[in-house]
Amino acid sequence: MLHSGSDAHTAPWLERVKRSAQIIVENPTHLLGFNEPDMCDSGAGGSCMDVEKAVAKWKEFMEPAKAFKPPMYFGSPAVTNASGSKQGLNWLRAFMEQCSDCKVDFICIHW
Repeated sequence: MLHSGSDAHTAPWLERVKRSAQIIVENPTHLLGFNEPDMCDSGAGGSCMDVEKAVAKWKEFMEPAKAFKPPMYFGSPAVTNASGSKQGLNWLRAFMEQCSDCKVDFICIHW
């Protein structure tokens, strides 16, 4: 899982995914998007990303992995079950609308 769009997580991401796909006996088959991007409580572990930033980071760091072999399935950002206008399924809906050309094979949620 690419936890967030922070440099600490994105800087090594693509190289690590590529290397893992090449050296692990049972090649990885799934990549997961951001962890609770709709959660901004500092102690809760959410990655706290607005939709626009998440879309940009997805295109920059997830989409290039489509070219790696073996092919992998992509899981959406894993949103919370919060019901605010910019949280939970509302956040995910906005992400999917703004990233309509992105590869997302299945939906991840924390419920």
